[in-house]
Amino acid sequence: MIRIPLLIKFPGDKGPVGRVRALTQTIDLLPTILDLCQAPYPREEVQGRSLLPLLTGEADKINDYIFARTTGTLPAYVVHDLRWALLLYEGGKLRALYDLTADPWQTRNVIEEQPERAAELIEVFRRFALAQRNPPLHFVDAEAATRDLPPVPEVRMSEESRRELKALGYLD
Repeated sequence: MIRIPLLIKFPGDKGPVGRVRALTQTIDLLPTILDLCQAPYPREEVQGRSLLPLLTGEADKINDYIFARTTGTLPAYVVHDLRWALLLYEGGKLRALYDLTADPWQTRNVIEEQPERAAELIEVFRRFALAQRNPPLHFVDAEAATRDLPPVPEVRMSEESRRELKALGYLD
């Protein structure tokens, strides 16, 4: 579900470096497209990192870790680096760790054998979670779901934005 190839065709004769094996996320697409179009944007306000340095060979990695959320019967977050995948299930108690080098099909949970690595990835997830507007800490701590979160600031929409969204069919 999270290993999806991305193919990019550069315009003109200039092309990318070829196949790149790096950790990327869908949130990296927006800054990548904006950089490819040489469009200005507020980099500090955009979540994700441009993949252009990977595509041009200026860098061999953009992210040390990636995060993905699964839905379904057992919602989970996946924390992934090039070797390990940690699954944190909602409620904070059920977890699984897979060594992707030794077990690419993720058939053997090694969390009991690798507690230090699991703890490291849990801390990586905790830092990621705390950077979110609504921190999904209930994936690492069952008590977190019942704690008070800081209030989300109220956002007021201008009449012009309301008219535009209504014209596009997003509002009644």
